[in-house]
Amino acid sequence: MLRTAAVRPMATSTEQEMVASIERLYPRLFRFARFCLEPEEAEDATASALERIWRMRGRYRPERGSIDGWLYAVGANAIRDEARRIRRRPRTVALDDLELASAPAVEPEQIGDVRAAMARLSSEDAELIALRFALGLSNEETGRVVGRSTGATATALHRALRRLRRLLEEDPRHDR
Repeated sequence: MLRTAAVRPMATSTEQEMVASIERLYPRLFRFARFCLEPEEAEDATASALERIWRMRGRYRPERGSIDGWLYAVGANAIRDEARRIRRRPRTVALDDLELASAPAVEPEQIGDVRAAMARLSSEDAELIALRFALGLSNEETGRVVGRSTGATATALHRALRRLRRLLEEDPRHDR
């Protein structure tokens, strides 16, 4: 975690609030990164995201929204950028280590099925599901990150989950 004294003395209450928000955000950003990357890569991507957030802190404008929303957007964008750089192989989603924020529990024997189905989704669908359930963002916050309205995000997420469900139902090993 960040140590405010090690970084530099805080000049404003906004920066102090930002540091506290970053510390709260770290585990959620890491879970989001784990949807896209292997554990070591996810650690690196999350660290890069935190570095980018800190470098860009001067661009935050309170009148445009909450610190948390801004942090989610900058952090998720940094992780996506890092994932694009790292990923040259077919998409794999390692759900073993994830503690999903608000998704129904997945039985251990179904993790492989879910992983395989997530890998078959488009990157946009997988990202929406990761933002919503790994990062635990609301539809409104997810929409801000991906640049869509709340309604369009809810619709896209519903369709992505329907496609995931269809892929899981196609798998003969999946228990309906």
